[in-house]
Amino acid sequence: FIEKDFTITITDIEPETSRKFCVANSGDDNNDGLTPATAWRTPDRVAQVANALLPGDSIFFRKGDVFRNSNPILLNGTSSGLDGKPIVFTGYDEGEKPLMIGTSAIPSGAWVPHPTLPNVWQADVSAVSPETLNGRAPRALFVNGQLMTPARYPNSGFLFSIAGSTGRTIQTDDAYMNAKSVNYWAGATVVYRPRNWLIQSRPVQSSTSGSVTASSNFSYAAAANWGFFLVNKTEEIDVPGEWSYEASSRTVNIYFPAGTNPNNAEVELATHEGRYWLIAANDGQSNAGDYVTVQGLAFNGQSRGALRFTNRSDIRIEDCDIANTGEASLFISSLQNVAIKNNRITDALGSAMQLGSSTQIEITHNEILRCGQNLDYSDGFGYGRWGIALQNGVTGGTIAYNKIRNVGSSGILMAAGELLIEKNIIDSTCTHIADNGGIYLIDAEADMATTKVYDNVIRENFITNVLSYMEGTRNFGTQTQGMDISDYSRDNIIENNTIAYTTDQGLKVFGGAGNILRNNLVLGANRAQLAIGEQQPLFPVNTTLNNTIEDNQFIAMAH
Repeated sequence: FIEKDFTITITDIEPETSRKFCVANSGDDNNDGLTPATAWRTPDRVAQVANALLPGDSIFFRKGDVFRNSNPILLNGTSSGLDGKPIVFTGYDEGEKPLMIGTSAIPSGAWVPHPTLPNVWQADVSAVSPETLNGRAPRALFVNGQLMTPARYPNSGFLFSIAGSTGRTIQTDDAYMNAKSVNYWAGATVVYRPRNWLIQSRPVQSSTSGSVTASSNFSYAAAANWGFFLVNKTEEIDVPGEWSYEASSRTVNIYFPAGTNPNNAEVELATHEGRYWLIAANDGQSNAGDYVTVQGLAFNGQSRGALRFTNRSDIRIEDCDIANTGEASLFISSLQNVAIKNNRITDALGSAMQLGSSTQIEITHNEILRCGQNLDYSDGFGYGRWGIALQNGVTGGTIAYNKIRNVGSSGILMAAGELLIEKNIIDSTCTHIADNGGIYLIDAEADMATTKVYDNVIRENFITNVLSYMEGTRNFGTQTQGMDISDYSRDNIIENNTIAYTTDQGLKVFGGAGNILRNNLVLGANRAQLAIGEQQPLFPVNTTLNNTIEDNQFIAMAH
């Protein structure tokens, strides 16, 4: 035979046996990680090999252990699974789910009394979060596991604008604000409600005795009779638990009552380093991550979300617990074949799930609770307080057997088509907004020919207690519905649903065509059990047409 020299790399062939790596608090990152006895210690060690994971590889985290990572795990290079051989992140051994903490601990001894403010303590966090050196502010603060309130004026409720000038200046007649010096509020954040359906924030660029000017325009120009308040101004810290972050000194400040000391508490900061636990995004940060399964893990305190998948395929997220994320707990965009099943998502500052431009989705048997409930942490976008948001043309799949309770906006928002939405329980939605609904079908930027909301079957859902949050608005024309089939929604079948106790309408069709509404039970809506009309002046005339409404029961009840 002829002998020939050649070389191969590990990516040229599949391993005969899939590798199993273990991570445990008792491990050591210098180990090989291949057995529980030689486990790695931290997710950071996993991140170091993330670009060399192969089809069928599994990463096992010891149950009952608590893990922190310095930055997200980024799937890069060839780190993708194959059909039947996914890359798996899961737990091993007995006990509670492995807990992935996204916050960074401010060490005991870091806190010193504020030089001028009584009962206020401060800590330099530049070492805790080096990204603060790059201008990335912390998202939230927790003390002994409880979310703290940003320094706020007023301490509760809203002020009202008396006028607006340009798209970003709010004028006020509040005596306290008018007594402050020029630019007193600069560097704070203004939270503004420019419409019933929108509450958003902007950094304050400048202020005078009668106005505050944001760093950029709001989605709607500032105008009279809309509510606002200000957060993150250190000098406004005046009640226990209020806190602020000062970018110039990279310090965190917090009010502790006299005789108490944050050095004796567990103080955690949601930082940019902990923005996500895992990213597979094909967006400059990550460029791999097909056929990935995340199963049986718990996440808490990530400053944006637990998991982010973009431009990937065949993703499964199952049996995970996710709590206290700063934005959408699960961020999914441009995916094919995604299954999100049997997860519990609680207390997200934004939405529980946000999906866009994805196909063939399965979202079943999840529990979503208390998401989008804290206006003090409103983001710049301002809309994202949904239970499940399906946006930008999600097509094909099933949303079923989910329990969605206590969310700031819609239970299910749909700019989506060809979906089966069935047997979901949706209760107490629109807790912090005065528009949207239990299930809300909308594609306001399209027309009837190009709409993304078409050919859905929505059946056997149970929708109760659609509320309406009016604080911060003097526009009392609320629009919260049990189910809203409007804004260029066409050819959908709405059948056998139960809708009870809504603030405004039970079923609403404004700007929808060719829809079939049959065999639904609607009762106890405050204004109308069924509303049909045109959505003018927002939409052209004759957009509500050819809808079939048959065999429904509409029961008005005295409230």
